[in-house]
Amino acid sequence: MNSKTVSRRRVDSVSLIRIMDKGAGSLLCHMLGILGKKREIPKEIKKIALIKFFGFGNVIMISPFFKLLKQIFPNAKLILLTLTGNKKLASFYKTIDKVIDINLSNPVLIPSKILNAIDKLRNEDIDVIIDFEQYSRTSAIISFLSNARFGVGFSLDKNPRCLLYDKTIECNENKHMIKQFHKLVSIITTKRNEDIELEKIEYTNNDIKFVDNLINGVMRKIVVLHVGNGPNAPEKRWPTERFVELAKRLDDRKLRIAIIGSDQDKKEVEIFKSKFNSEYIDVYNRLTIPQLAYFLTKANVFVSADTGPAHLAASVDVPSVVLYGPSTPTIYGSWGKNVHHLYTNLWCSPCGTNKNSHEYICINRIYQKCMLDISVNKVEKMVLEIMK
Repeated sequence: MNSKTVSRRRVDSVSLIRIMDKGAGSLLCHMLGILGKKREIPKEIKKIALIKFFGFGNVIMISPFFKLLKQIFPNAKLILLTLTGNKKLASFYKTIDKVIDINLSNPVLIPSKILNAIDKLRNEDIDVIIDFEQYSRTSAIISFLSNARFGVGFSLDKNPRCLLYDKTIECNENKHMIKQFHKLVSIITTKRNEDIELEKIEYTNNDIKFVDNLINGVMRKIVVLHVGNGPNAPEKRWPTERFVELAKRLDDRKLRIAIIGSDQDKKEVEIFKSKFNSEYIDVYNRLTIPQLAYFLTKANVFVSADTGPAHLAASVDVPSVVLYGPSTPTIYGSWGKNVHHLYTNLWCSPCGTNKNSHEYICINRIYQKCMLDISVNKVEKMVLEIMK
């Protein structure tokens, strides 16, 4: 490590899961890999299982392939295996027939929860399982033990997960993940959809009425801010004080600020509210996912760090300014025609990659320098350019 760097490693439940995955997971991959035999794609595909664990935004990123698979295999049952935190989001995609979830809230119970998920998959009699995880050994093990007739997934340098699939593609650190997900799906079909679009969350007339009542009477153009970033990657946060300053400047320009967020963003939202004294639209923790999707369509601009709501905003085509530092938009950028990325590409960027299991450990002498280098001036300028 460079003498000018400082490593800051967190120890939390997610970190412990990563440690177990690398240790016991790698050992199991090697052991099970001895038993594996490469098989051919089934001639008839009636049930397809998909795996995607961490991240609200990651589920949105694989959503184009729910629809694509349904188009190619219209009579097939689509089953998504994800984490409990994503279950509600997944349930709003009409192309998904069943959601199986794994609850990681209690680390002691994780092995039993995984075994339970494997049992549910085995009961489905799956023809093909597609593992969208890039580095997880656990997902590869689940895929192998699911009794699916054919399994596909990513291979990664020095990661034994590739031993457990019938067919793999190499995970490319220089190519957007949506394009790589597309390539993965293409293993089981020759049909490709070059115009990849995120699947939209459907909202009801009641959702529309509820949101319209919230913004009734607002005459100004709306700028939506997501000031939080959840607990898993604090390195990706843009300072709350800068969101406050941005909001003050935009308010001075007669724009209406709106705040969104969930329970995980409580600390940042409370700081924002205590320091921003002008009128704003407060929908923090008040909207369902479909209501949030519709609410975002009413925004003129959306501003956020690299978070799940940024991907949701992209899915409804709202013009967005998304801030990156520890992650790179080259691989994980919100996918859409109206997305504008601000990325500080320092010598240490990105610190979270597929090869290190997205363990964001800031090694710069100035903690979070990549995000601190994104000034309020830069963000304000981009917002105003979009508003022209």
